[in-house]
Amino acid sequence: MNNVPEHIIPVKEGRITESELLQFVDYKDMMICSECYEPYGFWAYRPEIIDYLPDEWKPVKRYFQKCDSTCSRHNQKPQMHDEDREQALWPGFDFNERLTLCHACGQEIRLSGSRFSYWFCRTCLGRALYFNSQHAPVIIPQGRHSSVAGFVLPGMDRRNEEKIREFVLDTNRLFRSITHLDVWRRFVMKTNFRIMGISGDVRLDYYLASAYSDQLKFEAWGELCNFMMKKHKEDEGYEDPHITVSEERREV
Repeated sequence: MNNVPEHIIPVKEGRITESELLQFVDYKDMMICSECYEPYGFWAYRPEIIDYLPDEWKPVKRYFQKCDSTCSRHNQKPQMHDEDREQALWPGFDFNERLTLCHACGQEIRLSGSRFSYWFCRTCLGRALYFNSQHAPVIIPQGRHSSVAGFVLPGMDRRNEEKIREFVLDTNRLFRSITHLDVWRRFVMKTNFRIMGISGDVRLDYYLASAYSDQLKFEAWGELCNFMMKKHKEDEGYEDPHITVSEERREV
């Protein structure tokens, strides 16, 4: 899966991919919330990368990443300082999130914080690109921005009512599929916690050291495809009797 796309980030000495920058993020103090299954806690850049990062990023600072904004404990983490309860936007970010877990398998972390960031690990992203290439419209969203799904409205089309209508329909489908994907993300993380015997919040590094499994990643991907196809059919107003979800995952 070496040919999957990467979000490119400008730095002092040129450019760096999200996967490359991820290697220089210190997340040893981060946890995973057992309610929303999102990473939270303090993170920082490693000393060896700081001189290469833009000064306006304030790269020597330790930042506190909150868990999901819908979580009842979003502002109640014991590690959180009072000044972090009402955060300003971090410099260089579109939103205050440095790390997220793969939304398909939940086994690996991805760099986040840009509206152009991808939600999947490299293996799952490659599978998503292939799966979506076989379907129109896009069934499994790869990121939050419409352009990541291939939906753009060029300047020449912005007065074309038919093109505008098509773009609006595509983006509305995308937003619905993003909602469905978040349901799946929470479910696959809940499943991983159960398989690993985890109850309560867990250290992110501990979870990552134990979570990886090629077999579970493959099984999760197949179930995700079934789930997203089922939701797409429901959204479009018709059912396909051949699309099922395995007995183990029927609670999704």
